[in-house]
Amino acid sequence: MKKNVKEIEIKLEGKEWETYLDKAFKKKNKDVRIDGFRKGQAPKATYIKKFGIESLYMEAVDFAIDSAYKKALEEAKVVPVIEPKLDVKDINEKAVTFMFTIVTKPEVKLGEYKKLGIKKETAKATKKEIDEEVEQLRSQMAEIVLKDAKEKVAEKDTAVIDFKGYVDGKELEGGKGENFPLEIGSHSFIPGFEEGLIGMKSGETKTLDLEFPKDYVKDLAGKKVKFDVTVHEIKTRKLPELNEDFYKDLGSTKILVMKI
Repeated sequence: MKKNVKEIEIKLEGKEWETYLDKAFKKKNKDVRIDGFRKGQAPKATYIKKFGIESLYMEAVDFAIDSAYKKALEEAKVVPVIEPKLDVKDINEKAVTFMFTIVTKPEVKLGEYKKLGIKKETAKATKKEIDEEVEQLRSQMAEIVLKDAKEKVAEKDTAVIDFKGYVDGKELEGGKGENFPLEIGSHSFIPGFEEGLIGMKSGETKTLDLEFPKDYVKDLAGKKVKFDVTVHEIKTRKLPELNEDFYKDLGSTKILVMKI
């Protein structure tokens, strides 16, 4: 790993993680109607009994990311030069573990740079370059929103899934996950897995018939594998409109962090 790239693992647990789960419950409970209670008035224990604690994880992660990122920067004692890569390594009702990959300024050693006879040139930006930069900024400031239940998984969406793999009719060791947030197009899984989720809807279950790459680990290389996959939620990135508020936000935003 390069000297200017640091991986920082941050674990939020106990009361701190419980606080974010409570926030997630309050947000999701607003739109829930449970028999015997008015809309949004069901107790947390009743909500969890009906929907499961896992239904709160992704919302709680959204609430927790800023705090976890701040702790990562404090622990690493660095200033990032680009937005970090974020992975959710583990999540359960007691704790969540994030892995931040932070890129800092590389160490630069200057050689002889004076009296080189180079004339200073005035930088000029084309309309295309300006448009591309604006789109990049819009992408960085995008809001993560939940797709409607009728909408389908598409490229660059984040699908919250359960999955279980089988090889030779037996459950694949380490090939199981629950409420796992998977960005479509991230190539986090073997070829065909993410592509196989495109077009699925929330609540839909599907079996993917795939094959491990030839250069995979020795025991699995080239073997056929089945994955049972259930999609729970689909999240997508909503770009901000190009209006006066957008440009005002640019003036006051110091650090832009993309959330999953």
